[in-house]
Amino acid sequence: MRIAQMNLQSGWGGGEALALLLGRELAARGAEVSFGCLPQSALAGRARASGFTTWHFTSRTQFSLTGALRLARYLRVLRPDVLHLHSAREYFVGALGGRLARVPCIVLTRHMALPAKAPMKPVYNVLCHRVACVSRAVQDELTRSGVHRGRTLVIYGAIDQTALRAKLQGREVAKVRLNFDPKKPLVGSIGSLLPAKGGADFLHAARLLCSDGFDGNFVMAGDGPQRGELENLARELKLETRVRFPGFVPEVADVLSALDAFVLATRESEALGLVLVEAMTARVPVVATNPRGGVSELVEHESTGLLTPPCEPAALAASLARLLKNAALRETLVENAAFKAAHFDAPRMADEYEMLYREVLAQR
Repeated sequence: MRIAQMNLQSGWGGGEALALLLGRELAARGAEVSFGCLPQSALAGRARASGFTTWHFTSRTQFSLTGALRLARYLRVLRPDVLHLHSAREYFVGALGGRLARVPCIVLTRHMALPAKAPMKPVYNVLCHRVACVSRAVQDELTRSGVHRGRTLVIYGAIDQTALRAKLQGREVAKVRLNFDPKKPLVGSIGSLLPAKGGADFLHAARLLCSDGFDGNFVMAGDGPQRGELENLARELKLETRVRFPGFVPEVADVLSALDAFVLATRESEALGLVLVEAMTARVPVVATNPRGGVSELVEHESTGLLTPPCEPAALAASLARLLKNAALRETLVENAAFKAAHFDAPRMADEYEMLYREVLAQR
């Protein structure tokens, strides 16, 4: 089976990680996988490093007819059995180009728990063959905004759990490597530093924790446009000696290994939150906000983690304080969470996508 994965994002995020992980799993099963990417994108570099053929494609606008025609000409040469689109940047161009080239199976993965915009509805309802949603919340949002539910299905995202476990270290050793006191508790987050991710709420919660006597430290791993603002806020809150911003960390295991608690403070929507799966797999207890989206499909309150309302630092601080003071609760949460996270592994995800491809191909 020839599978062309396509993603026109320049940076690295959950959608790009899912595409590469899926490509690796399918190639290990004998599929011929290639990646269509922006020439200098993070995905292009990592795909090439993993031994994949990459083909470069750019489109000046999201709804470019000339781009779709150019792609169709290329696809007629490539002749894939499956064209799999992974981000909104290429949904229209990819689906229309795939139809013009008569690609037998065009699949789109939706990573956002937001309503479908009106110009995109024909892409979901007509141009692609199926829409895979990374959570039930994503599927429900599409349905509410007019996408035919019969064209959608849920295929949960996944992580490479085997690789993550192999990279985990002892907690005290990991704290020392991050330049933290190994004897003090460490609370942290990992993700893009964007306003919607709730970094300011995390810092305000940290200030409340410290005011309540917490004698530990905090780490916010990741980079983004809000980094400078958050560093300034940490100084304003007199947390500059307690909080570190190490920037983008290539190996999340380096951070997760050091944590006594993991925080996801998203304010607006979260399609699923695979970083939560990473924390759960690493046996780090989780406190997460519960905005619109799929977080509650992973974190069941008081079973696999603690949920708090978004944009409420006091509630976040209270949940963290409860977690950090209660060893029995932490042990219960990590045991249940590890069992839950086992479902979100790469082989299961690849099985479901492979079945979807074969189903569509059989219909065609």
